[in-house]
Amino acid sequence: MTEFDCVVRSEHVVTPAGVGPAAIGLRQGRVEAVAAYDAPLRAHEHVDLGRVALLPGGVDLGTGVHVPGRDLEGSYRRAGEEALAGGVTTLVAAPAPARPSVTSADALQVHQRACAGAPVSVFPVSYTHLTLPTTPYV
Repeated sequence: MTEFDCVVRSEHVVTPAGVGPAAIGLRQGRVEAVAAYDAPLRAHEHVDLGRVALLPGGVDLGTGVHVPGRDLEGSYRRAGEEALAGGVTTLVAAPAPARPSVTSADALQVHQRACAGAPVSVFPVSYTHLTLPTTPYV
């Protein structure tokens, strides 16, 4: 049987199927399993949130990643830590207020390298792929 670092149980787990009781198996900070609330999952640590809602694997769209006084890698690391604390495992990083702003392919590559050490999945986006319509919508 698989052993997890931690199993978190809640009576109100939000999943694509709806909201209900479930157990979440975590390994190295990542969601590895979503099972029935009373499933016999082995783990080093068990947490029961009771009626507190749990959103495993949440996605934060348009996250601003810039922590004053920190370098870019430190900013991504800190944003990832804060995201995990809130149950978010994926960040879609906004092109600004990041420094440098993601307005070119070179700047995008700088951000892709910097976010590699973040404790969550990070997808920096760039203004370079923005195409505006040439005719107004009617």
